[in-house]
Amino acid sequence: MVALVIGSNNLLDTIRKHVPEQSWHPPFGGDEIEQMRMLAQVPAPRSQQKIVLTNVGGNWSSVAQLGWQVLWCEPTSPPVGCVSVLQSFADDTVRDLCARLWRAEAPDMRQVGDLVHGRTHTTATMLQVTGFTGGVGKTTSAWRLALAAAEHGVRTLLVDANRDQSSVRSFFDPGERLQVRTVADWVQGAPAVAGANQGSRLFQVPFDIAFAPSAGQEASWEHYRQFLHEASLVWDFIVVDYDRVSVESMQDDASAGGALLAPLLRAGTATLFVVKAGLQTQGDAARQLRSFDFLGLPNQFCGFKEVIPLGMDERAYRTLNYKPFGVFLGAERMSDMVADEIAQGKTGFSDPQLDDVRDRVLDWVLPDRGFAHEPTVVKRCWFGRKNR
Repeated sequence: MVALVIGSNNLLDTIRKHVPEQSWHPPFGGDEIEQMRMLAQVPAPRSQQKIVLTNVGGNWSSVAQLGWQVLWCEPTSPPVGCVSVLQSFADDTVRDLCARLWRAEAPDMRQVGDLVHGRTHTTATMLQVTGFTGGVGKTTSAWRLALAAAEHGVRTLLVDANRDQSSVRSFFDPGERLQVRTVADWVQGAPAVAGANQGSRLFQVPFDIAFAPSAGQEASWEHYRQFLHEASLVWDFIVVDYDRVSVESMQDDASAGGALLAPLLRAGTATLFVVKAGLQTQGDAARQLRSFDFLGLPNQFCGFKEVIPLGMDERAYRTLNYKPFGVFLGAERMSDMVADEIAQGKTGFSDPQLDDVRDRVLDWVLPDRGFAHEPTVVKRCWFGRKNR
């Protein structure tokens, strides 16, 4: 398949961000009109499916007559020779589109129809953080994501959905000496802030925190779901920290996995799975992930990062193939310095080996908010796929 991009708008520029230039760029220079004219004279090989995505107005009939399918990437009526991209791809995510046309990995969950119409959602973006094993740094990952997002000016709420261990509170108030609000303090009809704490005032962090219920308090998973809905109307980004889950727990309506995480994932909520590197832990993760189709859990909303434990030899590390299950966002190797900082409950440290993956996760859930790294420069060629 050959798929080219000619023009510029939200959708087309997003594609350029994720797909190597030599894969989408026409094999000739000139402005957009010149590229359209040349395309009618230098068609791709007949054996290949040929697609053009464009928002350049004009008569595309001569291009279409040579076998090109010209997809119009604007909400207006298509010009002569074009068909609307919305006919085939409106409900696809950018990830789906890039995988189908270029076999490119694009960690972008926005829908094509939303980008074409310029639609923005009025409720918060939500990210669930979990894993299949304990001691892998799920809570550390959650509050570092919340911290980085808040430092970029995104109004952020960190929610502790670990009712049994109150894992978030163990970082910020380990002795439970402070009088804080919990999810259980919010009641239906009240503003969501009734269940949250201002992080800058109590804990010197730029994001807000909703703790799990204290001893003697109760909050059902339905209560959590209602609270998250109300919170999504107040904050721009919500990070939900869970305990470990399993295929079994995600089928149990009495557990967080079955009552909260899995339903939200099915509804399109991005979910980050933190996997500990190692033959046994990666193998267990693969076994769990193979059951996701059976559970109706969509892989386009699943992201993965691996954590390389202290002491693991670099030569012994192998990445699990996550392509059948979702998008792989990178591997972290925690340094001794960072391990000490975390053990002391500190939050403001920086470590390139952790920050790079953290920023990739944030660019996945909050695209075009300044978290993306510079794209790799590649050589252009004629319809080829060669990298540097």
